[in-house]
Amino acid sequence: MINNWHTHEGGQILIATDGIGYHQIEGEPVQVLYPGDVAFCPPGVKHWHGGSADTSFAHIAANTNSELTELEWFGRA
Repeated sequence: MINNWHTHEGGQILIATDGIGYHQIEGEPVQVLYPGDVAFCPPGVKHWHGGSADTSFAHIAANTNSELTELEWFGRA
C-alpha cells in the first residue's frame, strides 16, 4: 500500500528496513527501495512512498527539521 502525495515543511528522510518499497518525488522516476536504502524528500516537495500489493515493506521516516512540522496531503499517487 502506498500513501497519497504529500509534502513535509521541513523535509523527510526514509530508511528502508524490510521488504521492497517505492518512493517518488513529483516529476521524477519511481525509486525502488531495498533494506538499507535511504531516500531524501526535500522540504516542501511533493512525494509519496510505500509498498506494493504483493510485497511487504517497512521503513523508518524521520523529519529533517523538528521545528518545521507542517504536513500537507494531496490526491492519490
